[in-house]
This record gives sequence, structure tokens and C-alpha cells, in this order.
Amino acid sequence: MKSAMRSNFIDTYKVAALFYIIVKMKGIYLAFEGGEGFGKSTQAKILFEKLKEKFPKRKIILTREPGGSSIAEEVREIILTSRKDEQIQLLTEAYLFAAARAQSLRESVVPVLEEGGIVISDRTFYSSIAYQGFGRELGWKKVWKINQEAVGKIKPDLVYLFDGDPKIGLDRICKNKRETNRLDKEKLEFHKRVRKGFLFLCDKEPKRFVTIDGCSSIEKQSEIIWAQFCRFNRRSAYDSAKMVQ
Repeated sequence: MKSAMRSNFIDTYKVAALFYIIVKMKGIYLAFEGGEGFGKSTQAKILFEKLKEKFPKRKIILTREPGGSSIAEEVREIILTSRKDEQIQLLTEAYLFAAARAQSLRESVVPVLEEGGIVISDRTFYSSIAYQGFGRELGWKKVWKINQEAVGKIKPDLVYLFDGDPKIGLDRICKNKRETNRLDKEKLEFHKRVRKGFLFLCDKEPKRFVTIDGCSSIEKQSEIIWAQFCRFNRRSAYDSAKMVQ
């Protein structure tokens, strides 16, 4: 009887210890992806503030792609600014995104993850596959090859994909008078191809992606995002517990 109780206590202790290591110590990389005008950036900021409140002693950053470091922000300016004198070639655009990504991942993201912190990123390499691979029709395999060395093994643990009819999203941008960039101004067909790319990625990696209805309320989106974050932590703890049994 005592032996069984001792065994149960040890098992419980192992799970509790592993949960602490994963939730409190292991770095977590969260990505917010999707088309324009569906609240992606707003929700990234909301989650950032909530996590800072829940884990006040933990390093938590909110970053973006392209951007997230001084060099990457300069590249962002080149990529997203419209120019009358010269147009960025499609292949050049893809390489510029990858270059900014290589810099920001190593300068801003990796150090936080190695500390056991939490990174929230407004876009990642998945956007390159959707926008350049599908939107620009360069092909997703080609764009992934360009990004492979830049990304390495640094992939998000969880991706929130904000999905909706591109026309609705673009109409929202106009209505809200949000500042637009060169990609925002592309034709509707381009944005439809981008959406197709994101849905393709979602089907390809269903365990990593969580689809959020881009037309639902801010409150509903936030509720789903938090629930999925908690679920991810529980699943991580459970998977690690199985490994040591």
C-alpha cells in the first residue's frame, strides 16, 4: 500500500516538475498570421499584455516581421515602401524578407527563447510562403528554399491564423483609414491567392495552426487565443511526461 502511494507520489511529482520546466522555463514561440484587416496585430498586442500580467517575472517580447531589430526594420522600410523610380523584383522581394528574418530571429527571438521567455511575432516565414509563394506565384517550395537557411530550426510552437474573405479585410482597412503599405495595395486576386496559401499551410501543419475567424468579435478572438495557449501548455507537459514514463 505504502509502495503504491509512494509510486503515485513520484509520478505526480514528475508531471508537476515537467509542467514547471515547460511552462516556466522552456521558451515559447507564438506566431500571428493571416490576411490584412482581420485583427491579427491587435490580438498579438492583447496577448502580449495578458502574458506580461500572468508571468511578470518572465521575459516576454512582441516582435514583427519584417522587423524586430534595427537592421531588419531598415530592410522592412525598403520592402514595404512604394517607389515610383524603381520596382522591387519579385525574387529580390523574397530574398529581402528572408534576410530581415535571418537577422531578427538571431538577434531578437533566439536569445529570448534560450532564456525561457515567450516570443509573440506578428508574422513569420509562413507569411513569405503565402505572400511570395502563392500571392506572387513564385511557388511555395522555392520560397521555402530561400528561407530555409534563414529560419533553420526556429519555427513557431503555435500559429494563430486569422482567416476571412480578403475583400472584407481590405474594406475594413479603407474604412478604418489604416496606414497601408505596398503589399496592402495589391489587387484583390493577389490577396485571394495569399489566403489560399495560408489555408494550404494550415492543412499541411494542422497541429501547429489554430484558425481564428477574422470576422468574429475582438472578445471572441481573444477568448479562443487564450484557450488555445493554455491547451498548448498542457499538451506540451503531457507529451514530455510520456517521454519519461
